[in-house]
Amino acid sequence: MVCMNKVLLGHLSALFSMIVWGTTFAIIKRLLDYFTPSEILLIRFTFAFLFLMALTHTHISHGFKEELYYFLAGVLGSTLYYTLESYSLQYTFSSNVAIIITVAPLFSALLNKSEIHLTYVLGAIVSLAGVALITFNGTVILGSNPKGDLLALTAAFCWALFSQVLTHIGTYKRPNLYVTMKTFFYGMLTMIPLSIFDPEFGYTPSQFTTSNIISLIFLTLIASVLCYLTWNYAVLAIGNTASIIYMYISPIVSLITGYILLSEKITLMSILGTILIFAGLAASSKRSKPPIKTRNFSKKQ
Repeated sequence: MVCMNKVLLGHLSALFSMIVWGTTFAIIKRLLDYFTPSEILLIRFTFAFLFLMALTHTHISHGFKEELYYFLAGVLGSTLYYTLESYSLQYTFSSNVAIIITVAPLFSALLNKSEIHLTYVLGAIVSLAGVALITFNGTVILGSNPKGDLLALTAAFCWALFSQVLTHIGTYKRPNLYVTMKTFFYGMLTMIPLSIFDPEFGYTPSQFTTSNIISLIFLTLIASVLCYLTWNYAVLAIGNTASIIYMYISPIVSLITGYILLSEKITLMSILGTILIFAGLAASSKRSKPPIKTRNFSKKQ
């Protein structure tokens, strides 16, 4: 019963994280009218780290090898992922970015070949067809810049790598709060030099309107701190591939918030693409037995 409750909570945690993260694309795109990507991210990572540091009351090191994995998690899951995502939002629609990032499960499956199975592949193909429809809708029909799509695709690969690193970190049995704090610490640390080399970096009082402050608080405490905790829990509770599948939910939320906050158009093609994504999600979540056999290099031969 305890195990079943843990699995259920893992699925709910993944779902919650993706619903919240689905709203962030439109929120960040609005903030980009006032801040540069590095300005937004430095605020998010710094205050997220300080908040988590206050909760954990510790920042000890457990050795170079383990610390290296925290560093990789911070670079991949914080600095690179969010930097690429933020810059992609400057060139394309918020819903496009959210949708393209859903290819992360494909990258994740390729990195973890033992979890590839027939229904997963078929579901992924169907979902990719939905992604292609919505991308075509944005770049060809609505005239967005394909550069933004490419940056979003690269962000998806970084997220898949981050999930692999996070799975390995789980073997150390550290508290979720501690792992999240370490991730944001290295995200903040590596974001500082990127901010220094940003020629447009520099805060001014006019940037901090009431609306912008509320948005930054939401991005920091809810979308960053809380959702990283729930996402990390989901990965550790139900596994990397099972949790990352929930990334298909984020585009649906993004389509709605983009329409409400940014007046982005919802076309018939985007609706059809969304339906395909859901169909692929349903297929991918059903495992075939046995999975495609691959050699396990983690075991001694």
